[in-house]
Amino acid sequence: MANTEKSLKAEKIIEKLINMSNRIEVEDMDAMGNDILVKITFKYDTETSIDEIDEEFIDKHNSVHAHGPYGNLNRIKSGVKFYGTVKVRVVKIVQNWFDEDEIEQVDTNINPMKDDINWSVDSGIYDHLLTRLYKFLPDSLYDIDVALTFNKNGV
Repeated sequence: MANTEKSLKAEKIIEKLINMSNRIEVEDMDAMGNDILVKITFKYDTETSIDEIDEEFIDKHNSVHAHGPYGNLNRIKSGVKFYGTVKVRVVKIVQNWFDEDEIEQVDTNINPMKDDINWSVDSGIYDHLLTRLYKFLPDSLYDIDVALTFNKNGV
């Protein structure tokens, strides 16, 4: 699908929503059972691709995703106008916790890689970003997903 003027405008709206407040905090737990506060700084990744779609695209997409164990999860609702994946680049991770002497410890990672985030934190990021985006974007018009990218490799 080609990027139309409307889809490029949709991408600009999403870019503003992401860059407006580019930090989130997610609670996690280390292997010892201690609470860790993970502060993640991110920015909009220009590799984002939101396409303007029509009913014909939705029908084709839904016929492909109608079968299989996850088929219903991949279906697009009728009436959706924009479809795609918002890419968000993680640029910094700060972890705060208290050690056994109740002294606050801070670990700052300014060049995070994919392995630096565990699944529970990863899930919190997706939930937060999708909630934020759909708070401002009507889900009757948008069917978007979020993907995280890291460092220069986009891994």
